[in-house]
Amino acid sequence: LDPKWTGTQLIPLFAIGHDLCEPAWNGFLQDTQVPGPRLFSLLKRDFLRVFESMSLWDWDDTRNKLLQFLIVACLWRREDKAYVSLAQARKALRVVDDSSRSHALWFLAELIERPGTWTKFARAFLQRAWPRESKYQTPNVARQLAFLAERAGEDFPDVVKTILPLIVPTGQLDLTVHLMSERSETSPSLARRFPESMLQLLDRLVPDDPRPTPYDLGGVLNLMAEASPSLRGDQRWRRLKRIADRG
Repeated sequence: LDPKWTGTQLIPLFAIGHDLCEPAWNGFLQDTQVPGPRLFSLLKRDFLRVFESMSLWDWDDTRNKLLQFLIVACLWRREDKAYVSLAQARKALRVVDDSSRSHALWFLAELIERPGTWTKFARAFLQRAWPRESKYQTPNVARQLAFLAERAGEDFPDVVKTILPLIVPTGQLDLTVHLMSERSETSPSLARRFPESMLQLLDRLVPDDPRPTPYDLGGVLNLMAEASPSLRGDQRWRRLKRIADRG
């Protein structure tokens, strides 16, 4: 209604260092949608600085919303340069904590259920925006990457190929393994549809001595071997089978 008043009276409140910047950003993030390009361009510089400041603020769910806005702003960059580049997103992801990065992957997994999102956006996001340094490759991130792969549908093999360099062995894989063995009314399980990609993923995720052994790991290995019998001779499959038998 009054862009000039907004620019002089409201926008300055969002500047990092202003006495009211924390409540201003907190209120801003209660919205359900990233603003249009004209408004976002006025806020973008300080929006990117919020990622460095939020550790000083008593935020919980609000920080998750900030990560969601970041990913959407990257997605919308394809249509308008006012939004966030992949390089800018990587810088932001480097300064947040492991929990926030894990939530970003959870949200990205929600997005890739929309047809075409993996090939048009999410693959590039993981290749060019996600931090590649080893200190960011954590068990929490590994589990969320596996969750993302599970949501990928027909793109599962390409997702696995993309995420493998980012994954470290981790525990607490019961849910992950269970989801890989689930089938729907219209299609078989991921383990049956993509046994080789599934083997690559599980071999990277499961440590030599997991505590506890992932529930039904043996069942998933059997599904993979039924779909591709030659896998029984694969050293990766045999390692996982020894682990499953010990459990």
